Amino acid sequence: VATVLNHPDILADIADAFSSADIGSHEYDSLRLATLDVAAHHAGELDADVLAAALGERGFAALVAKLSGPAARVLDWFAHAGAAREDALVGFQQVLALHRRFGGLKAALEESESALAEDMSEVAWERFRALKAEEGGPPEAEIEDFGLASGRKPQN
Repeated sequence: VATVLNHPDILADIADAFSSADIGSHEYDSLRLATLDVAAHHAGELDADVLAAALGERGFAALVAKLSGPAARVLDWFAHAGAAREDALVGFQQVLALHRRFGGLKAALEESESALAEDMSEVAWERFRALKAEEGGPPEAEIEDFGLASGRKPQN
C-alpha cells in the first residue's frame, strides 16, 4: 500500500494485483480500497500529493502520513517517494509475489500438519517435511539491475 501511495503512477501496471491483494489488516485494506476509488476518479492526473489529499478528505490522513511521512523510514527503500518508478514497480511485484507465496505456504503447512496428525503415514510425513523445507528456503532470486534506476549500487 505504501508503494502505491508514494508511486500512484504504477497503478496502471498493477491495478488488478493491487485490487486482489489479500491484506490482513482491515485498516490497510480500507485504505487500499479508498486508493483504488480515488484512482478511478482521477485517471491521468493522479500523483502522490493528489492521492494523499483525496485520501485525507476520506479520513485516512493519519494512515497516509504513517506510510509516506518520516515514520515510513522502516519501509523497503523502493516504497519511498524517492525511488524510481521502475524500481517501485518491480519492488511491489516482488513483495506481492512473496506475500502470496508465503501466505499460500502457511495454509498448506497448516493443512499438512492436520493431515499428519490424522494419518501418520510416510506420504503425509514427506509432504509435511517438504513444506517445512520450503518455508525455510532461500529468498527469491535477486533481480538484475534492481535499484540502479534509483541510484542504488549493485550488491556483490
